[in-house]
Amino acid sequence: MLRWIAVFSVTTILFRRGNGGVLQSPILHYEQPSCVGRDCYPELKSRLYQGDILLPEGVDPKNALKIPALLWPDGLVPYSFAKGFKKADKNKILKAMRVIEMETCISFMPKTMLDRTWISIEQKKEAGCYSVIGYRPLPHEGPLTFNLRTPECYESGTIQHELLHVLGLLHEQARPDRDEHVDILWENIDKAYHSDFAKADESFVTTYGVAYDYDSVMHYPKWAFSKNDKDTIRAKNDTERELGQRIGATEGDFEKIRLMYNCKVTNEALLTGNFPLNFVN
Repeated sequence: MLRWIAVFSVTTILFRRGNGGVLQSPILHYEQPSCVGRDCYPELKSRLYQGDILLPEGVDPKNALKIPALLWPDGLVPYSFAKGFKKADKNKILKAMRVIEMETCISFMPKTMLDRTWISIEQKKEAGCYSVIGYRPLPHEGPLTFNLRTPECYESGTIQHELLHVLGLLHEQARPDRDEHVDILWENIDKAYHSDFAKADESFVTTYGVAYDYDSVMHYPKWAFSKNDKDTIRAKNDTERELGQRIGATEGDFEKIRLMYNCKVTNEALLTGNFPLNFVN
C-alpha cells in the first residue's frame, strides 16, 4: 500500500566538541572523518537547491518545500550502482546504508526487474554530492539520481546526509521554528544563495516533536554560503558554538526517520532479539 505523507520532516553525540561544548544527541556509529573543516561539506558546492537537493523537473524552488513528501513504500528503497564504481567506494555507501538500517526499519535493497522506481547511484564528476527528496510515485517510473563525486563525497557523514534526503529529511535549519533557535545573518550571504536559507511553511512540514538539533548531520555549518568568511547562521543560545557536523547521523536524525516510517522496532532489534518494552508483535 502506497503511503503518503503530507509534510517533509526537517530536523541531536554525547561527544565533546573542540570548543568544549557537548553535542546534544549521541552519534551511534562514530567514524573519524579524514576531512578537515570546510572540506567536510562538499555538498554545499553542488549549486543545486539548498546546495545538494535535486528538485523534480518544472518545480519552482521557491515553492519546493510545499511539495508533499512521499515515503518509500514499506520503507524499502531499491538502488543500483552505475558502471565503473570502485569496490572501496561502493563499500562505503553500503556501510552508510547499513548504519541507517540498523537504527530504523528502513531497508535498502538492490534493484530487481520488478522495481519501477529506484535510486541510481552515480559518480558524475561535474555534479558534486546531491540527491532527491523522498519517493516519487507513479506515473513516475525509472531512476532517481543520487550522485557522489569521488573522492570528496565519500565521508560516512556525507553519504548518510544524502541518504537521509532520499528518505525525506530536509536541512535542519529549514524547519519552521528555526528562528527560535538560530539567527540567519543575511548581510553575510551572497544574494544568489538567499533562497537556500528559505524557511519551510509550517502548514506543509513537521518536526515530529523532535527538538531542534544544532548537531544534526542535516544542519548547515555556521559559515554556509558566506560571501565574506563571516558567519551566516548563529545559535541564539551560544553564538560561538559550531553548527552541524558530517561525522554521522545523530539519534535525533534517526528518531525522525523512525517516526516518519512508523517504525515499531529497528532492524537491529530484529537481529538481536533486543526488543523495546513497548513492542507489540
